[in-house]
Order: sequence, then structure tokens, then C-alpha cells
Amino acid sequence: HFESFKEYIEKALENYTFEETLNIDVQLDAYQVTSFLMSNIEMFNRITGHNCPPFTVLIDKMTNYEIKSLSNGKHLSVQTPGLKCLYWNLPSWDNIYANSEFSAVGTLSENTFAGRTSIQMIMEDYMFTTDKQTLW
Repeated sequence: HFESFKEYIEKALENYTFEETLNIDVQLDAYQVTSFLMSNIEMFNRITGHNCPPFTVLIDKMTNYEIKSLSNGKHLSVQTPGLKCLYWNLPSWDNIYANSEFSAVGTLSENTFAGRTSIQMIMEDYMFTTDKQTLW
């Protein structure tokens, strides 16, 4: 029964064009993400109050980054000189590429751990633009 259902769905959708939509509040370059910006974002978030979601940010076309794995490959960390992008519970490393442009969508926060302050993005989505060199 599953095969006939699958054929029915494939036939019904063969002329349908799927389109991905990305909803963001602001688009920034990586160099624009600073402590000053973060203090202003946090101030805005306090003013807007309860039940107002944080800014969704797109940081596009980063090229100076390092890819790391956290928790034995469970999480992705992409680090630029001033920003750490984190993706929790990565389903697959198949689309992770080195030496390409990297774009990320998510929420920004400034955190202090062990006396060091850093800016991080918890990613909702990401994209490596080219596949010049597969990481794994």
C-alpha cells in the first residue's frame, strides 16, 4: 500500500514548485556584530517585553571561519573572529563544506563564560554556498 500511496503523492505533486521562504528581521555582515550592537539589541528586547521574540538575524557570505564539532559530532560550531555560530543536534554532516561562503540565520546573544565574553548565534538554518572541499 505504501508504494501506491507514494506514487499517488509523486504524481499529484509533479507539477508543483516548492519554494523556501526565510523570514528575518535584519541582515548583517559579520563585522557589524559587535558588543555595542549586542547591547542595543538586548536593550530593545527588554523594552519590547514579554512575548516578543528576539530578532532573527541573517549573516550572509562569511568566508573567514573555522568549523568545529561539539559533543562528538552532535553539534556544529562555525567560528569567525568575532562570532560563534552554533547549531544544536545536527542531523547530518553531509552538507558541511570548508572553503566556501557560509551564511547563517538565527538569534544573537552575548555570553560570558570563565571570564570571557563572546557573541554567539544559535542557528535556525545555515548554508554553505559552494562545495569546493567536503569537510568529512
